[in-house]
Amino acid sequence: MSITPKALFRYLKELVQKEAVVRLLSNCTKPFTPTFIVVPSCGALAGGMTYGNYRIEISSWLLSDAKEAKGAVRHELAHALHDHLGGKGLPHGKEWIRILKIVSPIKWRKDRHWTENPTIRKANIAIHKGKTLKEIRRGGRKDSFVLEPVRR
Repeated sequence: MSITPKALFRYLKELVQKEAVVRLLSNCTKPFTPTFIVVPSCGALAGGMTYGNYRIEISSWLLSDAKEAKGAVRHELAHALHDHLGGKGLPHGKEWIRILKIVSPIKWRKDRHWTENPTIRKANIAIHKGKTLKEIRRGGRKDSFVLEPVRR
């Protein structure tokens, strides 16, 4: 089952408002305001997070599978929170995993990686067919949303 960019953004907002995430952010003095963007493609990646400005990008082809898209949002949100909290260590190291467990206490193991399936593969091929990576990235932004500052 697919998911819309707006529905995925609403899901991100729900995650950020979870009690455990709010508690994690409670000692921060600066507001946490990640930007959520659905791009035509992040190349072979399902998503990405830009360090320093907490921009979460999700490839549009991943929207073809709601479960995988939500998993990618949880994964990238953990990166954004890790960066916001001044996390040290590797991008997928112990500190990041500790935060992923807060964001996704039940599915954290699964959320460390996304899994391709026939639906995602079909959507990915449809977007990339006959295009170079440069042409794909030039496609511009599809949908962009900004969270309001998280209140403590």
